[in-house]
Amino acid sequence: MDARLSHWDPFGRHVAAQVHQVPPVALPVRVPPAAVSALTLVALGASVPMLLMALFGSPWAWVPAGVFALAIAAVLGASMLDKTEQRRLHTYMQLAEQLKWSFRLAPKQVPGGPGLSGSRRRSAAGLDIPADRMHGALAGALQQAEAAQRAAGTLSDTDPAELLQVYRSLPELFSPRPGQPVAMTIEAEFWGETAAGLPFWLGAREALMDTTFASPELRQDRHGNRGRQGALLMMVAGYGLDRDTGIRAVLTAEALGDAAGDFKTESTAFNERFHIAARGDAQLPDDVELRLLQALTPATQMALLELWGRYRIQVIIDGATVFVSGYERLNTRNEAMLRERLPAAAEAFAAAAIRFKRYVE
Repeated sequence: MDARLSHWDPFGRHVAAQVHQVPPVALPVRVPPAAVSALTLVALGASVPMLLMALFGSPWAWVPAGVFALAIAAVLGASMLDKTEQRRLHTYMQLAEQLKWSFRLAPKQVPGGPGLSGSRRRSAAGLDIPADRMHGALAGALQQAEAAQRAAGTLSDTDPAELLQVYRSLPELFSPRPGQPVAMTIEAEFWGETAAGLPFWLGAREALMDTTFASPELRQDRHGNRGRQGALLMMVAGYGLDRDTGIRAVLTAEALGDAAGDFKTESTAFNERFHIAARGDAQLPDDVELRLLQALTPATQMALLELWGRYRIQVIIDGATVFVSGYERLNTRNEAMLRERLPAAAEAFAAAAIRFKRYVE
């Protein structure tokens, strides 16, 4: 890529063309998904008697506690042997190279960010303690861990404050709510153009998924995969419109109690699915509903209802920029199938942005 080229970015950042290099995994020890499911079952089975025995003060509580600890350690060890993270990030790099997108890793810990990315304070891990005041063994271990991550290509060079700006710009799309049961965090950022030439930004995370105890509907994905070990591909994308809508509208999944006070369209199905909150700009504060209905044409509403069925889509219209978030469930850990579906899902999500843009009047 031409290093002089910079990408359109919805957050005003200057982003040069780049592809973060994640080396292919050398000699991973592949652990069968069935073994991981079995270990997970053992851990869950041991947790119940462990909690009950601890609650009633049983002196034998250490037995299920030990089984639980060993099973969890085995699951984590299997992930380390399998080099799951490096393989996943290498897939992101292949995706970017295949589609000629730019790609970089996001920081793993973002203090103040949503979910797990911001739940731990840096001081708790010793990461903001000056080196001259840190215990020698701890400092050495942290340096070794950082060196190992850098050698594996899994360490981000992006300032966490930069990603925090992204999270704070779109709090509604990253917070848990109906349709998005867990807080979304980003582990990779992409910049590129859709097949139609529309520039976009895309943040993604692939979370491991186990459907052993899931409902029958969740044991098979839209592509016919029925594996117990799978992945949840979570995405949020931003793209620009040709004109400023003059509003900030947030379309999220309707929750209990949301119906009162939100904006309504002529579509009952749309009103039942989406909660709509909107405000206008300072110059035209009383024109919000008209501008909202100009953006949410009947064709737009039909497209969003369709995308809800596939991605659980949620949307923010922010002036001349539109942000869309959603996820796709993949009930497989097959390497070849994941490499096939991840690019297809990312391109389908980008294509959804074009489809929405086409209907904005």
